[in-house]
Amino acid sequence: VGLIALLTGGLHLDGLADTADGLGSRQAPADALAIMRRSDVGPMGVAALVLVLLIQVTALAAVSDRAAASLVLAEVTGRVAVVVATGSPAARPGGFGALVAGRTSRRARTSTVVLLGCAIAVAGLASVGAGLAVRGLVAALIGLLAGGLLQLVARRRLGGMTGDVFGAIVEVSAATVLVACVLVG
Repeated sequence: VGLIALLTGGLHLDGLADTADGLGSRQAPADALAIMRRSDVGPMGVAALVLVLLIQVTALAAVSDRAAASLVLAEVTGRVAVVVATGSPAARPGGFGALVAGRTSRRARTSTVVLLGCAIAVAGLASVGAGLAVRGLVAALIGLLAGGLLQLVARRRLGGMTGDVFGAIVEVSAATVLVACVLVG
């Protein structure tokens, strides 16, 4: 978990903290977006970081016999959840989110999810069998649903996606997949 944070420059974790601060502020969309743009981290952001990292590490420890596969599944699913979220508009015209928000077709998003499902099925069947493939598909679906829920909240509260929200979707989806791997394991 630490190595992934290091390799990504903490970008997704920063997005998670900023999103938690903005959404947790219960301010009007413009004010919440202003909070998210600030460089400091508030109490909601710190709490979100601690909880998500704790959940990820604990879940990985609980699936120690298949931790590497679970981590790969979680990280890939988190990125696919972002592709799905690119179907939503940008919350503001500037920033990273505006570069990708609203820019993918429904067909591209659907194809990405189908490709993820096929990759999980093939990997599961090739390694252990149908049981692992089904558990992987269920865990990925749950992770995508968690990312979709955060996308829905961001659309309602902020009017769309930002780069911070995309980062938060990666982290929330990945953590959810890891928990699902423990529960369906």
